[in-house]
Amino acid sequence: MSKQPFGTDPVYQNSKRETFWILLIWIAFALWVVSVSGWLGFGHDPDTPIKTVLGIPVWVFWGIVVPWLGANIIIFYFASKVMKDDPLSDEAARDSSNQSS
Repeated sequence: MSKQPFGTDPVYQNSKRETFWILLIWIAFALWVVSVSGWLGFGHDPDTPIKTVLGIPVWVFWGIVVPWLGANIIIFYFASKVMKDDPLSDEAARDSSNQSS
């Protein structure tokens, strides 16, 4: 174990930063899904035909499909470029450097 206080550990700081961004992304897409689906899905005359995009109802396409695809793109970028792979302890760092030699 390191001798540093818990709050200054770089692994803790990285996980705290990554958690903040993941929650922010989740909240943004949750607000998008709820607001767009509610706005496009309610309050229409039942006698008019349902508008579609690529055969999908408009509220489903813009309220579910588009944010789902957008979230997947952002998550892939975040996981491959932003997140860091940190050793969990000093022993783990030494073991990984010994195995690569």
